[in-house]
Amino acid sequence: MRKSPVREFNSANINLMNYESDLLSKGIEYIAGVDEVGRGALAGPLVVASVILNPKHLKILADIMNGSKDNTNNDIESGILENYVQIRDSKLLSPAKREVLSIFIKNSAISYSIEIIDNTTIDGIGVSKCTQMGFFNAISKLAVKAEYILTDAFTIKAIKKKLQTNIIKGDNKSISIAAASIIAKVFRDDLITKMYKGNKEYKPYLFNKNKAYGTHEHINALFKFGPCDIHRKSFEPVKSMLSSKY
Repeated sequence: MRKSPVREFNSANINLMNYESDLLSKGIEYIAGVDEVGRGALAGPLVVASVILNPKHLKILADIMNGSKDNTNNDIESGILENYVQIRDSKLLSPAKREVLSIFIKNSAISYSIEIIDNTTIDGIGVSKCTQMGFFNAISKLAVKAEYILTDAFTIKAIKKKLQTNIIKGDNKSISIAAASIIAKVFRDDLITKMYKGNKEYKPYLFNKNKAYGTHEHINALFKFGPCDIHRKSFEPVKSMLSSKY
């Protein structure tokens, strides 16, 4: 027999509500999770997503977690609760499940934003500055001002340290960061796939499969055909290939 959403939530291997529960207990409701996808890819954009989950839902989840509520009064619809239960690091989810959860997160969140930084900008100012810019812009573009920010290890220099917590492997420890990772992953994967389908010059690199990361097949294609216009010229092995004219 399948576990109820409440039991599944309580028995999760990794508790994703600790940081949110602590902030909610302090009266902080608008908690923004931020994460990026594509920082280490050899081609295409860096994508950063930020999301503020519904604080009403988070409070109920926190109560269920600490045992003070079991949802017998249907404080949160079972279908909604079941989706929250499945939110985790995007890398641990199937593409189909990520798609479903991304739609749910965007529809149920108070606000979300997506920031895209292309390969030309990455080559121009460097991936570190681009990541800073992406995180800050994603937060700034939220329709609701975040009271506090949770990031996956990354410190946003333009935002006061007292207003953020930078959590190592945060997409495994915070439901807000995990939600942001799902939105970012789905958006970037879809974007790369559309780019791949829209330009026959991208076919050899199999971007539809590797999403522009440095897989064995991708590297082999690079050495055979050379880089294309969306490859990051500042990243190895593309940089060395260009300097030696491969």
